[in-house]
Amino acid sequence: VNLADRETALRCLAIRSAVERVPLFVQIVKSKHRRHLEHLGRTLLLPVEELTMGILGRSCLAAGFSTLVTNLVRTIDKNLTSDVAWEAEYAQGASHEIFSISFRSGFVGRSAIDCAQYIYAHHGATLIGIKSQHGPNHCKIIFDANHTISSGDIGYIIANDVAIAWDIMSEPGLGRVRSSSNAPLPMDLPDMMVGDEPGCTSAQRLRPIQNEDDTPVPQVLKGSRFATKPRSLADCTLEAVDFSGHIVVCGPVDGLFSLLLPLRSRRLTKSAARKVVVMSMSPPAECLWLKNVGLFSDTYFVLGSPMHDLDKANGRGAETVILLSDPERIKDNFFQDATNVLTMRIVDGQVPFAIAELSQETTIKYLSVSEFSQTTEPMAWHKDPWYKRRINLAGSFPNYHFNKYFACGKVFTSSMLDSLLCTAFVQPYIIELIHSLVFSGTSADHASCLVEIGIPETFPGKTYGELFEFLTSRGEVPLGLYRAAEVFSAPCDYVVTNPPSYTMLNSRDRIFVLASTDHSTEVVRTQLTVSTDP
Repeated sequence: VNLADRETALRCLAIRSAVERVPLFVQIVKSKHRRHLEHLGRTLLLPVEELTMGILGRSCLAAGFSTLVTNLVRTIDKNLTSDVAWEAEYAQGASHEIFSISFRSGFVGRSAIDCAQYIYAHHGATLIGIKSQHGPNHCKIIFDANHTISSGDIGYIIANDVAIAWDIMSEPGLGRVRSSSNAPLPMDLPDMMVGDEPGCTSAQRLRPIQNEDDTPVPQVLKGSRFATKPRSLADCTLEAVDFSGHIVVCGPVDGLFSLLLPLRSRRLTKSAARKVVVMSMSPPAECLWLKNVGLFSDTYFVLGSPMHDLDKANGRGAETVILLSDPERIKDNFFQDATNVLTMRIVDGQVPFAIAELSQETTIKYLSVSEFSQTTEPMAWHKDPWYKRRINLAGSFPNYHFNKYFACGKVFTSSMLDSLLCTAFVQPYIIELIHSLVFSGTSADHASCLVEIGIPETFPGKTYGELFEFLTSRGEVPLGLYRAAEVFSAPCDYVVTNPPSYTMLNSRDRIFVLASTDHSTEVVRTQLTVSTDP
């Protein structure tokens, strides 16, 4: 049992023995340990390792996904301005959050796609999920284009102000806002709280991907591709990699099941399932390999360090390189990040796309010495003297969101999950919704899959509003753009969440899309395709 989880479980038991009805918001490292807390009631669980690995895995399919998710969870001032065009566009997207709305009679009987088109066209908000209160889907949350709105359904939208959510639902006969980021915590919490609703446990709430014995749950077995027979470490070990277009994962093996799962979804064609090479400084235990990596096909192991031996894994020919933190090997978070920062500075520019996992957000600035040593103000932070003094004293940005490595999705900090838990205090649905986005398409009963697609051939020069209408007509909902650097001469590509309808499209832009599983969608960056192949 993970020691941190054991201590957390004991603290929760102590609190619950003292007060029965106080809500508990709990981080657990290993999701399988949730069973120790399920019986406590009114407890909201956040599986740290599962979400972290899943976000990194999804980022291999959709560059910038980690930034998209982090910006949705963190609150950014929507009034931030800049004289630099790309910074202003990025800041506008980063200010968006997720809000919950409840539908009234005006939407009842209409399809989810009709509602998404209406909400974006009239209010500039994007409907990304619906929680049905009826039928077999009452515990589902991910967007389903074919769903028909029923009385009592709850919708989840991306908007940059809670006032937009109020406006949507204040129209005659439409509905009302259920929760907002600045609303107080209700004493009678929604049914996301574990133990309050019979027949819907925490395992159902977070759509578990593994059983207590670390085997995949049946729905995941049906929705993802696994090897016919688990492959041993010896069978998967290579001296050197002689293929290209693969994904290299550098770090410990424990927890990689959650990272690999999005990469082996049956919603992706077989040709799109990239080979994965795991590189570690020491061979993992056979049992860890079998339950985390050996279950999947086309997975390999190379012994070595990414700082010195990346050529053994053909890093230059890889599509993506992921640098994981190793808390078991280096206990101090700062020095743990130092290793990944140094490695990232070495490999960045030598590989097509690299993603570094960092424990502390304050270490992101060290990825670029030139940016860290800048004396000019990169962002016009309200022209407020307090911000200017802070910049001058700290010698760095007051907020890491605007570091170019973060803006383009090349770094993910696990401290984002702290913000996710804090956000859940006023938005209890947020953990379930993010979990559903991360692992969309990995289960047989998922209605949609989050992918990244290229701009259709006829759309460069057209507006995002026109693109939104076109994609929704095919049952697909765009969440935002992975903006090409050349549009505004930015230092890198960057994420723009829920752009305004007048945004002009570039041929090199890419789109974050929740694609219905019965639609085929080409993904330009990785040449992936959403499909229903058996």
